[in-house]
Amino acid sequence: MRARLRAALGWALLALGMCGLFGLSAALPAGGYGLRFSEPLSAAQAEALATAAGDRALALTLWRESAVTLTTSRGRSAAATAVWAAGSPGPACPGRYTAGSAPGAGQTDGCAVSAALADALFGSRAVVGLELTVEGQPRRITGVFVSEEPALLCPAAQEDPAAGATAAYLAGVAANDPRGTVQGVLQAAGLGGADPLLLPYGTLRWVLGVAGTLPLLAAGVRLLEGIWRRLPRRPALRWGAGFSLALAAAAALPAVLAALPRWLVPSRWADFDFWGGLAATAAETLQSLFFLPRTVCDAALPGLLLAAGGCLAAAAVGFWLAAGGGIAEVRGGESGPYE
Repeated sequence: MRARLRAALGWALLALGMCGLFGLSAALPAGGYGLRFSEPLSAAQAEALATAAGDRALALTLWRESAVTLTTSRGRSAAATAVWAAGSPGPACPGRYTAGSAPGAGQTDGCAVSAALADALFGSRAVVGLELTVEGQPRRITGVFVSEEPALLCPAAQEDPAAGATAAYLAGVAANDPRGTVQGVLQAAGLGGADPLLLPYGTLRWVLGVAGTLPLLAAGVRLLEGIWRRLPRRPALRWGAGFSLALAAAAALPAVLAALPRWLVPSRWADFDFWGGLAATAAETLQSLFFLPRTVCDAALPGLLLAAGGCLAAAAVGFWLAAGGGIAEVRGGESGPYE
C-alpha cells in the first residue's frame, strides 16, 4: 500500500513538473531574440539595425521606456512607466492580456495598460475603449495586460519613432544558430562594438521544452525496463522484443538529430573546449537574465526562471518516487524461466 501511495505521489509530481515546464516554455516567444543596449540608439543606428534585420527577413521591434503622468476624462491621474515601441508593440510587453490586445504598429492614438494601472485610474479592468491623456495626447485603450507595475504600451510617434531605443526584439531568428544570426545583424548594422545584452528567448523556450520532455523519456525507459523483465524468458521472444526496440530507436534517431540546434551538433561533443565554451555562455546568459535592469518587459523573467527550476526539481523528485514505488515493480512478479 505504501509503495502504491509513493508511486501515485511520484506520478503526480512528475505530471505537475512537466506541465509547469511546458507552460513556462509556451509563455516565451518562439524563435525570438532580445537585445538590451547600455546606451540609447541614435536615429541612424536604429535605421541601420532595421535595415540589417530586414535584409535577413527578421521582424524588428525597438522600444524605450520613460516615466509619465496620465490623466483621465474624470480628472484622475497616476504616474506610470510608458513603453514607446517602434514596430510591432507586442514583444515590448509580452504579458498575458486579460482584455483586448496590444495596439497595432501604426495605431499611434492607441495604448494598452497594465492591470495595476487600470485599477489605479479607473478602479476596474473593464477599460477597453476608454480614453486617457498621455503627455498631452489623448489615447484610446485597446487592451489590459497582466502586470503588477503601473505601465502602458504605446506605439511611438511617427517622427523618428526608434530614436532613443534601449531595447530590441528580433522575431523569426533561425533556431539552428540564433546567436550567430543576431551577432551578424549587429555587425551589419555597425553595432558590433555596442556589446548589448543578448536574451535568447527562443533558445530558452527550447531548453524548457526539452527539460519537460526528459522526465517523460526517463519514465518511459524505466517502464520499458519493467516490461522487459516481465517478459517470459524465452530467447526468441526476447530477441524479437529487443530487435523491435532497436529498430524503433534507429528510426527515431535521424529526427532527433535533426531537431538539435546547430550549437549542439554531435560532431563536437568529443571536444572539451566546446563544452567549456557552452557552459560559459550558458552561465553568462543566466546571469544576464537574473540581473537585468528592472523594466516592464523583463520584470517577469527572474520569476519565470525560478519557477522553471522548481518545476524541474518537482519532476526529478516525482520520477525518483515513481521509480522506487512501482513504475516497474518486478520483484516477486517476474516470470519464471521458460514459462
